[in-house]
Amino acid sequence: MWYNDTYGHEGCLWQGRFYSGVVERKREVLAVVAAYVAYNPVKAGIAPSPDAWKWSSYSLAANDAGEDGERCRRMYEAMFGQPWEEVRAMLESIYADELPPGVTPEELKRWFDDYDEETADKEGRPARVPPTYRASQAIRVSMKVFKTGAYISADFGFLKKVRDFLPRHFPKAGRRSVKRCRAFIWELPRRQAA
Repeated sequence: MWYNDTYGHEGCLWQGRFYSGVVERKREVLAVVAAYVAYNPVKAGIAPSPDAWKWSSYSLAANDAGEDGERCRRMYEAMFGQPWEEVRAMLESIYADELPPGVTPEELKRWFDDYDEETADKEGRPARVPPTYRASQAIRVSMKVFKTGAYISADFGFLKKVRDFLPRHFPKAGRRSVKRCRAFIWELPRRQAA
């Protein structure tokens, strides 16, 4: 605030506070995005699990028996159209969806951030074929698609339709993010019966 007042600057000093993106309203996509947000404290090493971070809506919904917890549970139920216990089981299955053996988060991040299906057109090389990783496996990774704004969807047709009707500057990552979203399969992990 001092710098802005002194030098007539507007906004954040170092970088933008956040970027916007369009998320398709499909259960699978919303669940992965919600899980990604709740998993951030675990990834940062400041909480052992998503329900241990007391400043998140997921933690309140999972642990708080009071009015705040009930309000958060109702929010999740409205978002997914399911009872809270089913929503919780769905999110916990995402948290437990480990990467395949031999794949490190660093390798996955590098591959995902560099993904570009138009490589063949631009440089005459064959485009890489996306492996069968689920987006739920990648919540442990600081992916550009979540950091810079994106159209996040399980359906490429939806992405193209949305992209054509938005201003050119929105979201920040533009058309490249549409391509990156196709690098992962946006489906929920199959939950094991107890």
